[in-house]
Amino acid sequence: MKRRILLMISLFVFVGSASPALACGVCDFDEGSEIVGNPNGHQDLLRAMAEAEVPLREYTTDSIRSVEIGSAQALRDFTNWYRYQVAQDNQEELQNRMIAGFVQQGLELGLNFFLPGSGAVASNIRRYGAQAYSTLVNAMPDGTTDPGPYLETVSNRLETNNERRENFVIDMFQRTGDQQLTDQVDMIKMEYVWEREALIAEGGNAGSTRSPGPDTRRLLREIGIGPGGTNTSAQVRERVLTRLMRQVICANHRGNPIRNCQTDGWYFDIAARGAAVRLILVGNPARTFPLTDPAHLARVCPIERRLSALEASGDCQRWRAQQ
Repeated sequence: MKRRILLMISLFVFVGSASPALACGVCDFDEGSEIVGNPNGHQDLLRAMAEAEVPLREYTTDSIRSVEIGSAQALRDFTNWYRYQVAQDNQEELQNRMIAGFVQQGLELGLNFFLPGSGAVASNIRRYGAQAYSTLVNAMPDGTTDPGPYLETVSNRLETNNERRENFVIDMFQRTGDQQLTDQVDMIKMEYVWEREALIAEGGNAGSTRSPGPDTRRLLREIGIGPGGTNTSAQVRERVLTRLMRQVICANHRGNPIRNCQTDGWYFDIAARGAAVRLILVGNPARTFPLTDPAHLARVCPIERRLSALEASGDCQRWRAQQ
């Protein structure tokens, strides 16, 4: 807080001279110093905040893009698994509308990856997801038994529809009617400016990067905008695929008197996550059991720790015995 106050002072005032308002960074004032208001200080801050919007929009767009890329990858994984599952178990396909509903829930789960439970940004992003994904899901063709082409179309649109994504981010930063959201975004812009001014004051090169600093990233994270990149996409891919698999498994076990999702939800959580991770690791649903690669087993088998020795997969039973 002390650093922020000092930096705010440095943005708005200068001390006993006509030096620029942004020149002193973190300023020390001697007793008796005359503090004179800088008539250009407010405009300097507004200009700096306006310039900050560009890298912040890029960061936000990259965050949402990474989430949607991970979701698109999960849909392709799900398509392969679903086709194999139906063929292997000789099951009838679920109704297309049920698959479409599963897909929309899975996509919205992915989009909410960084979101807190409430708040202006969370509400806006959820509204964006509900509108965008409803449009995609409603394109599910009737009368088809193979959802693969439809899911491939959804995946492609998630990965390539940059205009829709960028327009949403612009609205978020510029055309919102929500005062709470406007205040939050302005605070993030100011934090971005303060961090860069602190970097300059400490002798750093603010021009070497446009990425938000740690405090700015923390504020973005608090409102639901996390870092983009391959790690985010990978986490979202696993999360969305797990949800999609669980929904299908639960639908197939509905009414089962021995084990179903209503009475043993925890078991199906583990089973779906384990199946999702297996598929992501090997890529082919026909090769998910048994696993032989020690690295793959070390990734999958801890997920099954809550299962008894008899409930665990055969490959993980052997892996446990060797630990």
